[in-house]
Amino acid sequence: MFSQVPDESPSRSATESPGSPAPLRFGASLSGVPVLFPSGERLEYLPDAAIWRLPLGPRRVAGLMQLRGHPVPVFDASAVAHDAPLRAPVLVVGATPRAAAVIVDAPPEGVAFQTQGDAGGSGAPLDDTQEALIASAGFRRALAEPVRDTQGRRWWPVDTDLLFECLASEDSDD
Repeated sequence: MFSQVPDESPSRSATESPGSPAPLRFGASLSGVPVLFPSGERLEYLPDAAIWRLPLGPRRVAGLMQLRGHPVPVFDASAVAHDAPLRAPVLVVGATPRAAAVIVDAPPEGVAFQTQGDAGGSGAPLDDTQEALIASAGFRRALAEPVRDTQGRRWWPVDTDLLFECLASEDSDD
């Protein structure tokens, strides 16, 4: 388990010196879309979670898992039909008993950004492939404008409440 440190924490000054490390947040790929979780969000990665399918559930609800005795809903942005039971890598967002989980493509990673003054936007516009990928993931309205990390990779900041609302919706193609 790991948690992100809020950017406003007492250990980080409002004006960073040029030699200070780049701000760090955690990101993961959801159905091919690299998303960036809010600073301070409680996250727990489970590489091989047992997921039990819910009959007649929304198509992006993969099922339920157990986390320290609490049932946790698991969502899948890919909307692939699963037979129960399923084993998959998941990222649990939030603390039990109000946590929810999402199937991830790979373990989450620390994502470093340039200092506040250089935290540029997305750069080039999205190509058709990137737009199609984001549209098919079913949570477009949960994403903010993309940002680039210190390596030049594009990440989409995500509103986690809106992410799970989109994935739980039957018409989650927005």
